[in-house]
Amino acid sequence: MNVGGDNVTSRKKGTATRVLLMSTGALMVALLIGTPGIASARTIASKQLAHYTPTVQNYAKPQHIQNLTYGGAKVQVKNKNYVILWEPSTLQDGSAAFVSSQYNALMKRYFNDVGGNGLYNNNTQYYQIVGGVKTNIKNVSKLGGLFVDTTAYPKNQCSDPATGANCVTDQNITAEVNKVRQAQGWKVTSKDMFYVMTVKGEGSCANNLGIGCSFSSWCGYHYFVGKMMYANIPYANTFSGNCTTRSSFPNDPDADVTLSVVSHEQMEAV
Repeated sequence: MNVGGDNVTSRKKGTATRVLLMSTGALMVALLIGTPGIASARTIASKQLAHYTPTVQNYAKPQHIQNLTYGGAKVQVKNKNYVILWEPSTLQDGSAAFVSSQYNALMKRYFNDVGGNGLYNNNTQYYQIVGGVKTNIKNVSKLGGLFVDTTAYPKNQCSDPATGANCVTDQNITAEVNKVRQAQGWKVTSKDMFYVMTVKGEGSCANNLGIGCSFSSWCGYHYFVGKMMYANIPYANTFSGNCTTRSSFPNDPDADVTLSVVSHEQMEAV
């Protein structure tokens, strides 16, 4: 099931309702819904779809908005998330890597808070039918684990039009997921989602999926290998204005913009 719209949009009964995420604690974790990108996809040779959040510049407003159509497969009735913050000390060109002081803490806060929240409750209108039994998605989403990996980015992997040689491929992302999850003992099930988040200035190309490169075509995407579902989440505020149209941020601008992309990919994947 894929939820498109300004990152998260409720489309029950043909309506479009924008929702802000409020944490259960004192801190509001901002889900910024300024990115005007709908859920987009590219079909590759295997006939599978790679869904992504387009950049503001790459956005094309749809002519018609319709309810989602159930395709007959399973959904994530319950959702568990694993976050890999891939943060070496330098980029491939030797320049210092950077994440904002609140970035990692707010990523963790989002995944701890989103389950049971009004935002995630949007998903409960959607369902699966297995063996003739209809089961709606539950408002259950948990953080299964978070790991900061300081291993250097591999060099000479790709050239992102926006970041040059500071670039990792889709294959590098899946290799990173497999490396970390095996080291941490994280299992792969149909309810799990793995996120790889890179530092400011690090681009990414997914030419094997037919969707091009970060910051010029997309701000993040999700895909799968076998049963392993994963998301590639670059540092969305690397270039101001590419991944949001918002101008105010209640917490940390860098974390807030990235969390907009994170929420988009999470809800689509579920």
